[in-house]
Amino acid sequence: MRGRHPAVAMRPIAMGLALVSAIGCGPSEQSLQDTLPKAPPRRAPNSPQPSATSAPPPTSAPPATSAPAPAPQPWVVPGATLTRPIKRDDVFLAGTNIPSAWAMDIAAQYTAQVYVSRGDPGPSGRSLMMVFGAEGANVAALPAYIPIADARGLIVVAVNGYQHTDNGEGRSHEDYYCALKFLDDLQKDGTLAANAAYLLAGFSGGAKMAMIVGVYGGRTTFRGVIAGGCNEDLASYALGMLYNPSALALPFVLVNATDDSIVGGSTPNVTASLMQSGFSHVLVIPYTGGHSFPPVDTMKQAVDSILAIP
Repeated sequence: MRGRHPAVAMRPIAMGLALVSAIGCGPSEQSLQDTLPKAPPRRAPNSPQPSATSAPPPTSAPPATSAPAPAPQPWVVPGATLTRPIKRDDVFLAGTNIPSAWAMDIAAQYTAQVYVSRGDPGPSGRSLMMVFGAEGANVAALPAYIPIADARGLIVVAVNGYQHTDNGEGRSHEDYYCALKFLDDLQKDGTLAANAAYLLAGFSGGAKMAMIVGVYGGRTTFRGVIAGGCNEDLASYALGMLYNPSALALPFVLVNATDDSIVGGSTPNVTASLMQSGFSHVLVIPYTGGHSFPPVDTMKQAVDSILAIP
């Protein structure tokens, strides 16, 4: 996109005398004065002299144009847990599938803890994961997901679940709004690519919330749900509360321990219930242990299995 100056041709200056043929003739009718070289026209004082070897002064090239640089994200610090606000935006809210009765209860602002992986791959390689803890202890649950974030280049977000709500359905609609708005914020400031994968994950009571929020947004928003230590099928309940046509295409990965006394033998029942409800992607990844957070390798397998689904 750089300008180029056109090549300038050199103009030869012809100098010489006109020849008059006089063979066998008398003096020419053309006077001798006419045969002498004519003097060049006079120039104004201090005017530049022509040169046969120099080009005229170049014209200025138009300024080069380039694509606008992506907006900086000064808050992104690899390997750090940071606090980010999630604000209520009524224009944005009106474009979601959140019912107006629920929208009335969305707070003016929420706070979230955000962890950026140590080997941060940059905007084009990042994926986002929102995590949930039992009884709203989302922030307390976040540290367990840091090794998975580092291993898979994730940004992990946990919304403070202890803010007051007077909605009879509990925190689910607020968590869902925060999930939608945080994704929108990160895509607008260039932190995430438009096609970034978005996962939900929770353990025990947090798995229940991840399932509900996942069904609200469906496959149009989320890539999949990882439900660990899960003994309840809230799929039909969630579908009845807020139906999303793409919900049944949402992958669910159940990560349950073989010796979990709380989950017990409910894993087959949860799996069958999800499939009978119409969910087309249901996977079970077992691990040895009790009702404790799954091993890192098991969680990496769960993440990979969701990301592998086109």
